[in-house]
Amino acid sequence: MRRIALITLFSAFAAISPSQAADPATSNVSETSAVPAGEIIQCRLSGSAIYPGTERDYWIYVPAAYRGDRPACLYLDMDCIHYDAPAVFDRMIADGELPVIIGVFMASGAVNDEQGHPVRFNRSNEFDRIDEQFADFVEQELLPDIERHTTADGRTIRLSKDPNDRLITGGSSGAICAFTAAWQRPDLFSRVFSVVGTYVSMRGGHEYPYLIRKTEPKPLRIYIQDNVHDVWNPLFGHWFEANQLMLSALDFAGYAPNHSWGDTGHDDIGATRIFPEAMRWLWKDWPARVAAGRSQNDMLEAILELGAGWREIPLPFTPAGELLSDAAGHLFVTDDRGRIRSISEEGATETFLELSPGEKALAASIKGIYTTDRKGRIRLHAGGKSETITRLPGVRALLPAGPDGELIASTDREHGSRIVRISADGALRTIGDAPEGGERLALFPNHEMLLSSRSHSDWIDNYVVRRDGSLDCRQEWYRLHNIYADHLRPRGNMQCDRQGNLYVATPTGIQVCDHNGRVRAILQPGTGGVTSLSFAGTDHRTLCTLVSGKLFVRRMKAAGATPDMAAAEVATQGAG
Repeated sequence: MRRIALITLFSAFAAISPSQAADPATSNVSETSAVPAGEIIQCRLSGSAIYPGTERDYWIYVPAAYRGDRPACLYLDMDCIHYDAPAVFDRMIADGELPVIIGVFMASGAVNDEQGHPVRFNRSNEFDRIDEQFADFVEQELLPDIERHTTADGRTIRLSKDPNDRLITGGSSGAICAFTAAWQRPDLFSRVFSVVGTYVSMRGGHEYPYLIRKTEPKPLRIYIQDNVHDVWNPLFGHWFEANQLMLSALDFAGYAPNHSWGDTGHDDIGATRIFPEAMRWLWKDWPARVAAGRSQNDMLEAILELGAGWREIPLPFTPAGELLSDAAGHLFVTDDRGRIRSISEEGATETFLELSPGEKALAASIKGIYTTDRKGRIRLHAGGKSETITRLPGVRALLPAGPDGELIASTDREHGSRIVRISADGALRTIGDAPEGGERLALFPNHEMLLSSRSHSDWIDNYVVRRDGSLDCRQEWYRLHNIYADHLRPRGNMQCDRQGNLYVATPTGIQVCDHNGRVRAILQPGTGGVTSLSFAGTDHRTLCTLVSGKLFVRRMKAAGATPDMAAAEVATQGAG
């Protein structure tokens, strides 16, 4: 079949608009080759809900070997057609070196005026961000549109939904976009070809080497290509050094990446030379699955049980509150009908308490479940009975302060932004101020420090607890990673393990901090941010999390410390 067009719009990977890509260059692939050529279908995508107003061209390469009777593997390129990819695929598929691959080559979006001229180029906003937005666009808008097309002879485009059958690539900003899509959504892509990637300070890309080192490894196979004279705009950072840092981080984190350093600049010359080699390596042993490696991160080694992974526990309801656990290892959560449900280690659920309108569960202890209501009453529910402990309007967070029935609460700004100690008999005593904090509270296992998260902030405060129970020496202490940088995505609760490491539920994942306030590990149980966590089970070694309304659990080497436990000695980690 005659090839229709070959797009070669590399242009130093600068902004490639739909209008630029709409007039493709003529293919220079020899038509005399004995290898049957695939077909290229030109497409247009508009009406995006994720990137409002954008339009873009894209091209679908369908190899001659594709029959349409089963889904094909996917090769997705952010930067139109280059590396002579269709011709390479023709040869390698025909030779059995690659599976049957459908290539999709897209341009970044642009918002056009009434005459079709771009008034806003969307490339940097789409590609340089390090959140999941572009991956969501691919999943929800691009891939469904691709499968609406057919070949000239009527074959329907069918793409495998298995991430093991999908490779994503791009150059420059397209490269960091490709990496981000796979990093954020390993359920979509398992293979990444990164060419002269912009892992520099444009929209957070410079943080990747550090996030990679801290995050539990994912099932990704990654090939990094760059050139020793790579530079586009040094204002943002050193381009080649950034790629070297990425390679070092990936190697440290257990990915066993491959790489190639060319002798040119910010271009596709080196990538074109090694493209067949890179494809062979990226698809090596297919259909064997890409497996996650083992990181050299000592914190991951200390807290994770070797061989144990995340397991989803199906729930017959939608969680509407945070996970709560007590010193006995029981796990509770509020459902969407206002009932507190207990969840066993096997996943069985049972109604523990029907909440009254306006009542909210705040904490669990071996004494029962503590709630508050619109009147500010703090109530204890246990054994089918309820009693009012005290009245404290404007409670934001509440936690036990040991096994004897004492509580610590924070109040909102309207009610003084205070931290209050509540004795077992309900007496109230203000022990500190929380002018910007108190959103969530946690207690260090030895009860000598109280931790208080701040609203719309990457910081968590640390208070020293004096012998009389008062708080002293408040400092901004724990600094969290925030790939969204808008501080609007809510964080969940937090809890310490018995070694004094702090686990925080965040949109970036479960961030594990050492005594000195530094994030040392990041766990990502599923797709989406972590909204709540708690250690449960009889030995407190089952870490339970809520991700996008789903419950995930994992056996851990580290054991949790619930605040209703007695104070325990914690080995110091030193000054760091």
